[in-house]
Formats: sequence, structure tokens, C-alpha cells
Amino acid sequence: VSLSFQIFSPRLARANDTTETWDEGAVDLELYAGFDGFSPHNAERALSSEFVIGYGLIDQFAAYLGTTLQGNEHLGEGQASIGFGAFGTPLDFDHFDLDLFLEFSLGGALLSEFQVAPGMELNFDLDPERKSWGAYLRLGVPIYRREADPEASGGVKQSAAFSLLLNPGMYLTIADRHQILLEYDMSFARGPLDASAAEIGGFSLGYNVTLSERIELINQVYLSLPQRDKPVALGVMAGFIASIP
Repeated sequence: VSLSFQIFSPRLARANDTTETWDEGAVDLELYAGFDGFSPHNAERALSSEFVIGYGLIDQFAAYLGTTLQGNEHLGEGQASIGFGAFGTPLDFDHFDLDLFLEFSLGGALLSEFQVAPGMELNFDLDPERKSWGAYLRLGVPIYRREADPEASGGVKQSAAFSLLLNPGMYLTIADRHQILLEYDMSFARGPLDASAAEIGGFSLGYNVTLSERIELINQVYLSLPQRDKPVALGVMAGFIASIP
């Protein structure tokens, strides 16, 4: 699936790849593992893993179920999230296509935080078979609960809030079954209990290798840009996608 619109921790793995629905009746299995926070000035290092299983319901429409586990570098402070979503491709041309998503997820302490996240991905492919280069824009609008200080918010303890997540990216096919991907992520949060906040995110560089028609290896490095009290940091992630017709 290679996407997630979750904003609570832990976040699903940032897998660099364009989104494609699966054939009707096909099963998709994805497994990723990552380590974030490589920096001499960063004390917040985290290990994470994600598992996703998807199913092609009909032509150009699929559903998936995913779960993520995360802990610190000492294997403590464990957290989990689980999400269910569906996506389809209403527009599919030789060089342009549009994918629409809807995801429901639980996270936070004892899976007490609920979130709804609609989204979309717009793709441009110079070659219809993705054998050259292309660009994409992924956009998500997660809607979630925001906690607040009752004294600073007129006695209101919580309210709904939303974020706008933007992921522009591009890919280059350097050889048969070999792709390099570059992606940037940023977000804008807004809610009635707090002012707007922007996160400049960072850049990820991916190298994906298709071993066969059924298995693809996903590898990437993520550079988190410095912002406020957060220093620059590196993260790495590796995994695979297996398709079962």
C-alpha cells in the first residue's frame, strides 16, 4: 500500500512507492522494519515494524489491514496502532491516474485514539509501464481528537482537529526492475483548541528492486529536517512486498 495518514505515534512505515491496486482476488503481503533517530544530539531513537495484508476486491478497488509496533532503542515504551482502509483508482489513463483512499485507525494508549483519514494520490508517468520516470503527489487529511488544557480553552478538554499531510515525490527507473525514489513530507495541523502548526518533515530516498512478478524489496533512508527543539536525524527502513495472485 505504501501510505499512511496516521498522526499519532507510532506512525506506519514511510515506504517510498507509488500506490497501485491489486488484481481482483489477489492477496498483498507487506512487512517493514525500521530504526529512526540516528543523531548525536537526539535521544529519541525508535525501532518499529509494520505488517500489512491487502486484498483485491474488484478491478481497481482494494482493501487492507495494517498494524504497527514501536519501541525505543532499549525495547521499552512499546506502542501499537492498527488501521483498516480501502482505496481505488477512479481515473486511470496512460500517463495520469488518480487514487482515492479512506482509512480508519486506532492508536495511542490502549488503542484509545480513533482517527478517520481520507486521502488521494495523483500520479504522472512518462511511460505507462513506469519504465522511465514519473512524479506523484500524495495528500491526506486525518481527522482526530485533540486534547487541551481546560484552563486555556474555556473548560473544553478535547475537540476534533485535523491535519493536512503533503507528500510530493518522484521516481526514476534506472534499470529493468530497479527504481530510485525521492519524496518529501510535511504537514499542517489545525484545531479549535490550538493555533495552526506546521511540520516541515524531511526527505526520504528509496531504492526498490523487483525480484520477480510477486516480490519487491523496499529500502530507504529518511532525513528528518531540524525544527524547533528537534535536531536533524536519520532513519533507515527495509522490507518487502509479496503479491499472491
